[in-house]
Amino acid sequence: MRRVYWYLMQRFYEARSFRAFCNHLHFKKQSRKYSSRLTETWLKDEAEGEELSPRLLPSGWWLVPSVLAGSAILATALGSLL
Repeated sequence: MRRVYWYLMQRFYEARSFRAFCNHLHFKKQSRKYSSRLTETWLKDEAEGEELSPRLLPSGWWLVPSVLAGSAILATALGSLL
């Protein structure tokens, strides 16, 4: 009975790994398809809007994430003290 169980489990895991590999190949193919579409769209938009200047972040962009991180650290420290 153990041999039958181990044989069935082996077949199950072989089928499962094969299906996972097939899904991986399918998702890889789809990602290539959509990335090529995005690239074509981006190149077309870039060719049309060459006269536009590049979009830059505001000069103080780093303040927002640093304040959020600092307040999270402070809240964690105060929470552990209480």
